[in-house]
Amino acid sequence: KTVAYVWVIEFQKRGLPHIHILIFFHEDHKIRDVATVDSIVRAQLPDPVTEPLLYATVTKCMLHGPCGPKCKDSNGRCTKRYPRDYCSETTMTEDGYPVYAQPDNGREYVNSQGHRFTNCDVVPYNPQLSAEFNCHINVEVCASMKAVEYIHKYIYKGHDRATVQVSNNEIDQYLEARYIG
Repeated sequence: KTVAYVWVIEFQKRGLPHIHILIFFHEDHKIRDVATVDSIVRAQLPDPVTEPLLYATVTKCMLHGPCGPKCKDSNGRCTKRYPRDYCSETTMTEDGYPVYAQPDNGREYVNSQGHRFTNCDVVPYNPQLSAEFNCHINVEVCASMKAVEYIHKYIYKGHDRATVQVSNNEIDQYLEARYIG
């Protein structure tokens, strides 16, 4: 049961709009234990035999990597902290964010470029939403006030900006006119 929700839609320069949603549950339905977290969010490759459609969606849309230069910090590490460490079961941290189960169960996926993915590379998702919409939907649980701060930073950060340079050269205009906003 939901009592409130807040959302912000962003238009990213490289793709379609994307939304951040914060959902506030009724007191009787708040997430208080790892069993509830596990019933809502997964961060591991599904079984390709028992859940073939979900497996197809997760391997197409919910794997992080391989990291390119825009995803790495000055030390060459992923800014999103991938790949994560294997974790046999979900645990709750003191700051209200769970560490999702990402067991070393031998499941892996190799993409068309030959990159090998394991449970350590899976972005957290909700199985029902992923199966229904067949797209990237990152779902996270936060049982602290940090979520309010997080979502409101998106509301108040201001609009995206772009610099435009006008050229009278038709070839340059054709080659450079890729940004649609």
